[in-house]
Amino acid sequence: MSHRPAKPDLPGTVAAAVGIAVVLSAALSLPPAHARQIAPRSAPVTTPTAYAIIGTLATGNSQAAHIAILNADDADLADDTIYVAAGNDVLVFRPGATTGSAGSGLGINQTIDALGVGDPGVYVAYGLSNTLARYSTSAFGVSTALSTVSLPENASSLAVGGAGTPAQADDSVYAVFYNNVTDIYSFSPALASSSSLGIPLSNPQPSEVTVGGGTTTSTTDDTVYVVGNGYGAGTLVQAPPNLATQSSFRPGYGLVGAAVFDDSLIIGPASVAMRALRTANWDDSVVLGAKGADVSVSRQGVIASYEIYTPTLSFVDVRTGALDDTVGTSVAMYSSRDVAFAGDGVAYATAFSNSVALVDKITAATLGASTALVGSSVRLSLTLQSGRLMDDSTVTALWLGDDTIPVTRVPGQNAVEFAAPSRIGTPGPQAVASSTPERARRAM
Repeated sequence: MSHRPAKPDLPGTVAAAVGIAVVLSAALSLPPAHARQIAPRSAPVTTPTAYAIIGTLATGNSQAAHIAILNADDADLADDTIYVAAGNDVLVFRPGATTGSAGSGLGINQTIDALGVGDPGVYVAYGLSNTLARYSTSAFGVSTALSTVSLPENASSLAVGGAGTPAQADDSVYAVFYNNVTDIYSFSPALASSSSLGIPLSNPQPSEVTVGGGTTTSTTDDTVYVVGNGYGAGTLVQAPPNLATQSSFRPGYGLVGAAVFDDSLIIGPASVAMRALRTANWDDSVVLGAKGADVSVSRQGVIASYEIYTPTLSFVDVRTGALDDTVGTSVAMYSSRDVAFAGDGVAYATAFSNSVALVDKITAATLGASTALVGSSVRLSLTLQSGRLMDDSTVTALWLGDDTIPVTRVPGQNAVEFAAPSRIGTPGPQAVASSTPERARRAM
């Protein structure tokens, strides 16, 4: 419901709406140079909070697919290096990278199937040669692999354990394979030794492996989880770090992605809503408020998930299970999308485009019941959950009453300015947007 403010008391002034909502850039593949006003969403003006793209990383002519962020399990953003598999290379961006940041390629020149990162290195699975290679985490530019090992097939996913411990001895590397290999493989951090564990479920089709224990310093809870499609019947496997034993489950629907937060395992089915399972008791589960296949969870407890068949990135509070907001993307190719969080809660999302979108939660200040001279400049402050600085394409317009008002960003600040319009909340020649075509004709 729109709020209609009282008419101004004096000629030449305009009453500002008590509630104000922000119209935000919504296409993940949209670079800042093409900022544009989009149609307002249907949302009450009393809740001026939304997730939005605050910046983009350019990947040149290469399509960004997989993404991994180092040391994202703590609040120190200074060591959160960003790795993006784009085309036939891995681009490395400095911690905190945002619009205008330049990435350096590792010079791989191979088809990349999977990507993982941990303290011992950056792990890249090559498709054509069935090779797993380890690169230094300090490499920014063309680099040589520190070590390599042969894989039995194209890897569908990689994960690195031991994220919550300072020692690297327990940072095992895990790999799964979607097609003909039904084993979970484990490699030592230097890729010097390996072991495997067979999945007893028929046709598991494992699509993702993930490791728990990222928020603790203990090695005993670095549990390995594998999810898969299982010909539509699903695959869910749990194993200790040494792959000595396992438990498995067929949930009755195919699974694509998984993530762990505290003692909850978030699973992303292909066709139904996400679920959060108690890691110690899979019967203890809750349905989450959004669909999601490619799943990631921030250390702050926010789930980011891509729906498998529609280009929608959803944000869900893991503690309540409620949907907070969604961000639309322009590409629906689920096999080439990924999302990962930095330590400050900013989500880095790929959508098979020439850029990586940075998504954060934004809250607009309240103007309150105020007046301004028509045409005078009015400033609105915005708060980003991470405290970062947004770029010029983040906010494209504001709602005032029923009208959308174009804005310009205040350089170097999380704030925008707009000219006070001659009227708010009533149709007329100054209306920027109308709810129906008939109303638009009457306003002309």
